[in-house]
Amino acid sequence: VKEKKSSASLQLERARNIFADEVPTEAEIAENIKNASGKGRKGGSFALLIIGILALISGAALYFVKPILSLLALISIPFFVAAFGAKKPSGSADFIAKFADKGGKRQSELQILFELKSKLEIYNSIIESANELEKEILRLEGQIQALSEEIEDFLNANNTTKSKSLSDRLAELELETVKKQAALGVYEKEYFDQKSRYEKLENELSAFISLFPVSSRENAISEIAGKLREYDTLRQNIMRDLSDLDYFAVSRGIDKSCVSVATYEQEIIKRIDTGAIFDSISSTEKELALLRRAIGEIEDDIDREEEYKSEIEQLKRSEANAIDMFETIEKTKKFLKLSGENLTTKYLAKTKAAFSEYVTLIAKESAGFEIDTTFSVKKNEGSLTKEADAYSKGTRDLYAIAIRFALVDALYEKEQPFIILDDPFAYFDDEKLARALSVIKAMSKKRQIIYLSCTKSRTV
Repeated sequence: VKEKKSSASLQLERARNIFADEVPTEAEIAENIKNASGKGRKGGSFALLIIGILALISGAALYFVKPILSLLALISIPFFVAAFGAKKPSGSADFIAKFADKGGKRQSELQILFELKSKLEIYNSIIESANELEKEILRLEGQIQALSEEIEDFLNANNTTKSKSLSDRLAELELETVKKQAALGVYEKEYFDQKSRYEKLENELSAFISLFPVSSRENAISEIAGKLREYDTLRQNIMRDLSDLDYFAVSRGIDKSCVSVATYEQEIIKRIDTGAIFDSISSTEKELALLRRAIGEIEDDIDREEEYKSEIEQLKRSEANAIDMFETIEKTKKFLKLSGENLTTKYLAKTKAAFSEYVTLIAKESAGFEIDTTFSVKKNEGSLTKEADAYSKGTRDLYAIAIRFALVDALYEKEQPFIILDDPFAYFDDEKLARALSVIKAMSKKRQIIYLSCTKSRTV
């Protein structure tokens, strides 16, 4: 709105620079252009006059030749009418002196008038633009008013507890953001740890596979396992053959030193623990499978890093919006509270005076009363100040009706609103009831009063 108003002010300032005091109309400029153009046709009027005179003389001369030919003199009439009846252009000097630039270069009247016409077109364009800005300002101010009403409705519908809930939500958003960031850091660390372990095991496996001739890396484990199974079968066959050999040597009385080579080979074969190799391979394969699965899950989480970041950004925006809304609500609450206090302060003195008057009229009490900004009534009795709740139901009803009558008097000085009373004197004694009915009779002379009662004893 400030920007639009500033722009409108600049536009109007430009317009005032074109025409300072008075603005000519298009009709005035067009009329003066027509008049200025008509000055060149003065000679044409004189020529029509000469032609008319010649036509008249010719008709008079022909009368002597033949009388009927004198009718030709009538031809002169249109020329005389055109010559003497033509509107003489009025001067444009005053008009030009009024609107033309005083210090401008010397120009003809037509040039000045056409320049004024161009300036008027620019002026009208600027004014039209300024009017559009004014319309836009009114539209924006309407939106501001609608938003103010919406905020007021929101404040009326949300009490302090809900404001605290908003603060709790902000705290939850901040905590959730911190948790997401911490979880992302843990995932990244775990990923790199698992990846490092995987690469180490992968290197160890590659070193182990390089000890065996295999056709392809993909099927290396199954090929090695097949060869080891084949080797184990051969080992068992050799062990059985060696046992047979020992038996043969003993049964034939052959010196055992002859089988020392076989015994050496047997010791070597015994040292080859194929079961341990199989267990190691199986354990490595399982660990690699687990690592692959863990790395895959971590990579999936890392792939969701952008999603987490987007969610965090969204939470930050939500937090910022919530903080802005919360601050706006808090400021509005303070403003409304201050306005309420100003309002009650403005009418408090009038209300207190009217209240004392109504209490005196109905109950004949003249004791001092105190009324705060919430229009709560307290009564001074000597050195004590008592709340209205300390008194009987009839007295409390008296104070309640008196404060309402007083508020009507204070708030409506010129207007006369109607008043609805729903049996307000049910707990009054007879004297107070009679005086209260007299009061509302007097009030009914100035205001319309709708009085309801459930018993004839309290009817007006």
